[in-house]
Amino acid sequence: MAGALALWLVQPERRHILRWSRRFAVGGCGLCAVCLVVISATQDQPTPQAASTSSSAPASLSQVLRLVAQAPSIRQVPTDLDPPLGTSYRAALGYPPSECIQAIPAHSVPACVFGDLTGRRTVVLYGDSHAGMWFDALDGIAKSDGWKLVVLFKESCPASTVPVLYLRTEFASCDRWHASVIKRIDALDPDVLVISQQVYMSPRNARYAPKAWTDALASLLRTVHARRKVVIGDIPGTGGPGCVSSDPNDVGACAVPVEAELYAPYVEAERVAAREAGATYISTWPWFCTTVCPVVIGHYDVYADPTHVSGAYAGFLREVLAQKLNL
Repeated sequence: MAGALALWLVQPERRHILRWSRRFAVGGCGLCAVCLVVISATQDQPTPQAASTSSSAPASLSQVLRLVAQAPSIRQVPTDLDPPLGTSYRAALGYPPSECIQAIPAHSVPACVFGDLTGRRTVVLYGDSHAGMWFDALDGIAKSDGWKLVVLFKESCPASTVPVLYLRTEFASCDRWHASVIKRIDALDPDVLVISQQVYMSPRNARYAPKAWTDALASLLRTVHARRKVVIGDIPGTGGPGCVSSDPNDVGACAVPVEAELYAPYVEAERVAAREAGATYISTWPWFCTTVCPVVIGHYDVYADPTHVSGAYAGFLREVLAQKLNL
């Protein structure tokens, strides 16, 4: 509990997501609206420790959807929970090695190349911690498919070139990081650029309006050079592993309803931005939720904290992500 409290205090972007969750409890109409988003998405065709702790092979989409549908009925913590209860936030993430994790004041661009180092094609992963959390899964995909993977991520700094707050002050190094990274991506001219990010507070201490978020992401996608551009949509938030630990005999109580007022406008904002810029949008919601978003799916503790997927569950999703990315 002390560790969870420490994360709550130092990571404001997680704090405000959970504040919104409490504020915007879903009513019937709102829930139906997001259910339609989720159902539509299912029909789309299409630490420092870097290694995942997953003990299962990557699953097919049908396997994932079946386990997601069954998850709300889980009551007791599975004996083979992966990652186990008590795993630290950093260890639970599927992050890249520590040398690729930028300190808050930093804005240089480290040479973080993974995947198949002899590959002739390059995929770039760019964004904040919500890009970094997909690293381990994407690294496995790149190695399997013969691609170089370049990782460019900075915690608490979105890919979109918008000013954001960090600890209630304007995040100046994030602005400088944007400029450095875009130059790096343009120089690489990658075959595929993959972007993922969380929604942020503006310097006015309020969420960006969905239209502003659409415009910012669409502008980035149009500006940066890459042969193909992909946006991995953000994941829903929950009570995370702290909730699982609080009552291992009733993990179903940790599931949260799909929250239309909170998430749907931003899911749609990024979907629209991708469409306007000719990019591909990947909806992740069907991999996490039906009408509720459980915290345990199969034998996986799905979240490393309330808003980040665990490396174990991301690894389980690797094949589904690979099919959507179509490298």
